[in-house]
Amino acid sequence: MASRNIYQPLDPSRNEIRLLHILPKALFADRPYDIFCTIKRISLDEAKSTYRALSYAWGTEVSWRRIYICRDGSEVPITLQENLYQALFHLQELNEDVSWEPFLVWADALCINQSDDTEKTHQVQQMKSVYENALNVMVWLGVAADGSDMAIASMRHVYSRAMELERAQERSWSDVSFELNTKSHEEASFPLTEMVAFLLRPWWSRIWVVQEISAATAVQFYCGYRSMQEVQMYLALDVFFSMQDNCSTKAFLSRTDYEHRVAALQDFGLRSSIINELPCARSSNQGQAPRFMERLTQWYAAEPSSAIVMKATDPRDFVFSLLGISSDALELGLKPDYSKSQHEVFVDTAAAIISSGDMEILTLAEGSNRSLPSWVPDWESEIAHTLQRGPWSFSLSISEHFFGPDEPRPTLDLRPYMASRGIDQDSQVVKLSGQLSILSISVILLDHVDQIFGSGIFYKSINDDLFQYWDGIYTAAQNVGSSERPYHNLGDAFFRLLTLDRERVNSGALFSICSAREGSWGSAQKAFSMWRDHHSRNAPTEFWNSLKEDVSLALFAVTSRTVTVGKRPFMTKQGWIGMGPERMLQGDVVAIIAGAAVPFILRVDDQGHHRLIGEAYVQGVMDGEAVEMGLQMFQVSQYLELYDGGLRFQISEYLSPNACKNKVQRIRSIRSVIPGSQDPE
Repeated sequence: MASRNIYQPLDPSRNEIRLLHILPKALFADRPYDIFCTIKRISLDEAKSTYRALSYAWGTEVSWRRIYICRDGSEVPITLQENLYQALFHLQELNEDVSWEPFLVWADALCINQSDDTEKTHQVQQMKSVYENALNVMVWLGVAADGSDMAIASMRHVYSRAMELERAQERSWSDVSFELNTKSHEEASFPLTEMVAFLLRPWWSRIWVVQEISAATAVQFYCGYRSMQEVQMYLALDVFFSMQDNCSTKAFLSRTDYEHRVAALQDFGLRSSIINELPCARSSNQGQAPRFMERLTQWYAAEPSSAIVMKATDPRDFVFSLLGISSDALELGLKPDYSKSQHEVFVDTAAAIISSGDMEILTLAEGSNRSLPSWVPDWESEIAHTLQRGPWSFSLSISEHFFGPDEPRPTLDLRPYMASRGIDQDSQVVKLSGQLSILSISVILLDHVDQIFGSGIFYKSINDDLFQYWDGIYTAAQNVGSSERPYHNLGDAFFRLLTLDRERVNSGALFSICSAREGSWGSAQKAFSMWRDHHSRNAPTEFWNSLKEDVSLALFAVTSRTVTVGKRPFMTKQGWIGMGPERMLQGDVVAIIAGAAVPFILRVDDQGHHRLIGEAYVQGVMDGEAVEMGLQMFQVSQYLELYDGGLRFQISEYLSPNACKNKVQRIRSIRSVIPGSQDPE
């Protein structure tokens, strides 16, 4: 990377940045493959609309190239990664084809001294402004390869055809997209192999590009010497992704060969939500930026299995990259700070969100890194969708038979659960030193897990997997008859568990997909009877074949499996039934945390230490019923975790509200374990 001696200190008081001035090739005609630049410091206000900001993937290439910084009459060679070199080389040539104006570029790897954490922290904090003030954002997808020219040509064609339809019929984009995908897929015939390679390029999975695109006023895409306007890319990919959905939901036997191949693309993880951040996509919705918690769940916890998984070279950037485009970052007191360790960044992020009164972050901590407190999400690991924010595809996959004759299909998730309704959030994070933190919460201890059903594993065959999974849910539902809990009949309990009794919002009206209404209950009973018949004969293949006779019902069955992935049916000692995390064990505590929308599974070891295991669906308490029952509240000071030379201490016990001060006093007795630790206030 760049040598330190090319950088002069930036003045933070002037919001200075560096710009790369790429010099014309004509000045160095005898060296056509070398790039010559100057670097200048300038305040961001003075630089507004005079430069272009580069959005690209750093990459992990071992190949390095050299460019030259012209300074004080000499050429200073610096090395940079191959992808950045190719971006500058191609964009320089493209710029000189249309203009001889100075080509000023901002590229983070060169314009920020990556060896100076103090400068890096300040520059990252103002990165949103850098992209906002640029003349435009140039997205570099890489050199031409794997049929990328063909993919771009096809997307341009689709865009042109869509515009023709729009002009001829005076229809909106959404209608045009629907027509292209439902009436004639040949109208939007993409070269599939080339499109897969195009969408698997590293740029689409780089988390920093979310901010870079969100902040932009205009975007242009480049791949080799081909380019596309943002509106072309947006509409073409919107058509491409909706075509996948339409082909996947189309009856298997009625698909063409091309439609079969399109449907199979769901397994490649190609869907990118980045296109929704483009300026042309945001033009009709320029409201306040989402909250930080909304951003985190949007990009890490709410994506379907067919979506691209976002990545970052530095794990801290999973947090830092989204702060600049969140409305409440300052209110939370969070900002990029590269002097902090990954552990500190993740803990501080969770603590700030909890302190703001948002307990939803606890639902994202399931299966976290063991080196983190159990209530802190590990943003570096893949986070599954949560109970409150199931996969977007669920509502799209529900059979039409599950709705009344006059009810359109719902399209939006409503976070339907309110398990702690009626009690205020009452939590506090006490930080004693770098890696010593306490989360103090108020809880209702509902019961203890007594039985866990199902194997908790995936079977290779969808026949066996679906059959065995339904068997576990059915076994749990059968316990309704012997339970003292206020449930409905066996069939009702079965389908509520199968769908987590998820509610949807549609035109302002709430309804449950398994509510006992004439239009849906008949189909539910039909499926349940089908299940019982094949279950009694242990016939998984026959059951699946019967489901497939009704394509929409089969799709619903498969998607309900997706909704509950990572969950296992359980029953408590008092007869509560529900779905809990796979790591749940017999004897775990089922608790409702004040301020949280869903119950949680906690584990208490022989020493009384507590850990959060994960969120849970508990039938009959998801709407605040446990609070209405007047069950006793406890103050739990838990998840105190201290690391020193690999040794872990945990302190956790039930406390009355007045006992918290005594707890802190006792904590002081272990202060000597951490050199330089401070007393809690």
